[in-house]
Amino acid sequence: MNKKLSEEEKLSRIKLNSFFFLRTDWIWRFLDIYGSASEILKKSPKEIAVEGGLSFDTAQKLFDKALNCRPDEEIKLAEKSGARLIFFEDDEYPRLLKEIYDPPLMLYVKGEIKPQVAVAIVGARKPTDYGIRVCHKLSGDIALNGITVVSGLARGIDSVAHGAVVKNKGNTLAVLGSGLNVLYPRENKNLSEKIIETGGALISEFPMSAEPLPQHFPRRNRIISGLSYSTVVIEGSYKSGSLITAKSALEQGREILAVPGHIDSEMSKGPNKLIKEGACVCETAMDIILSLPSEALGNLNLKPKGVKSGSDRSEKVKIEKLDEFEKEVYKLIEGSERGIAMDALVHKIEASVPAASSAVFELETAGLITMSDGKYKKSLMSN
Repeated sequence: MNKKLSEEEKLSRIKLNSFFFLRTDWIWRFLDIYGSASEILKKSPKEIAVEGGLSFDTAQKLFDKALNCRPDEEIKLAEKSGARLIFFEDDEYPRLLKEIYDPPLMLYVKGEIKPQVAVAIVGARKPTDYGIRVCHKLSGDIALNGITVVSGLARGIDSVAHGAVVKNKGNTLAVLGSGLNVLYPRENKNLSEKIIETGGALISEFPMSAEPLPQHFPRRNRIISGLSYSTVVIEGSYKSGSLITAKSALEQGREILAVPGHIDSEMSKGPNKLIKEGACVCETAMDIILSLPSEALGNLNLKPKGVKSGSDRSEKVKIEKLDEFEKEVYKLIEGSERGIAMDALVHKIEASVPAASSAVFELETAGLITMSDGKYKKSLMSN
């Protein structure tokens, strides 16, 4: 049975968590030494530095940040935005995430984290049409088989994965590298709302108003892989953040899969490197399902006939399902030879930015259009 935290301890942990420049494995080490967050905050920076092994400068910054934090206001901020805090000791805290080396002290959650079989899908921020097509197919198919897709809500593969799941009424979790009040990238606001509407959640370990700083994303990536039984990488260069997620998965003892790509494509170098190093080749949803441990497979209740697959609808059928405004937007994008930027799109159709963004979102998740170099164009995956 999990130990229940007192209100004082919860407030103390919020204070410690406000200093997000220190890795959580250090905080857990201090908790082992002193027994509780409230006891840590009763010490002096000098004591923490000497007994805990931190530099005095870092210990001083930790205490300055923690003592200036107002946890009651942080809780109110969360509640006002429809979010809540889940502490490590709470029953709702994801079991798989508890098992990693450096789990977050707490999670800020907007939406629901249900007991689930989850797989991470990550990849390039500027994917090729091939990457988009494969991601849309894999994400949609595993969602149809009751698997939750975890990703980072970033541009590119992350957004395609979340969008495909939402389109198939599946469950998806988006882990942010910022606070929940600072959605990044901003153009994914509509997508983030759809994620919650379809039973998923937005998750962050950072305080509500934390900015999306570069150093936050490697920390976010360990949560993405930590929530998941397997991590699938779809496109990315050697220095891609998706490879950092794969590295985290490896350190956590989780399965890694990679979608093979064209040998002359920069975006294939990351996945192909992973395959050379022993990652499983991923070509279908079945490859992902077979990577799951028996405990996860038992929870899926797969039928003997095998996995479900989304119907490869023709372009004509997809267009018929659009409303009149979405059809108008698609026709305009389809007719542009080199693509069209959002501001030009809004000007030509004489509509508001929110209306145009909503239409573009539906077209992207249907696989009819894609974005490249800031412009929307007809996707090669529409057939």
